[in-house]
Amino acid sequence: MFGRKKAAKAELGKPRIKVTDKNAVYWQFSWIVEVKNSGGEPLNVGTLTIKFVDNKGFVLNEQLIEGFAAIAGRSKQEFKGATMIDRSLAGRVKEAEVELRSI
Repeated sequence: MFGRKKAAKAELGKPRIKVTDKNAVYWQFSWIVEVKNSGGEPLNVGTLTIKFVDNKGFVLNEQLIEGFAAIAGRSKQEFKGATMIDRSLAGRVKEAEVELRSI
């Protein structure tokens, strides 16, 4: 069909994490996640879930980020934040994973 836009399609980048603070109670991990919309229609982001996992893939901590954002077609947006993780678990964090729920 001529002139029809491609539906919104989310592509999630791998979260980048960095320890930005440590103390006797918690470590603070700052994170950045890029979400790309490769479709032509706007992508309505409802929630992002950031999961901090160990070297075997077990989830040590997760954070639900609710904020409604619209990403225009064929564009991208960075989401940034920070999560505090109990120091008894923080040293075992290997990487982060992200899940997206659109509305």
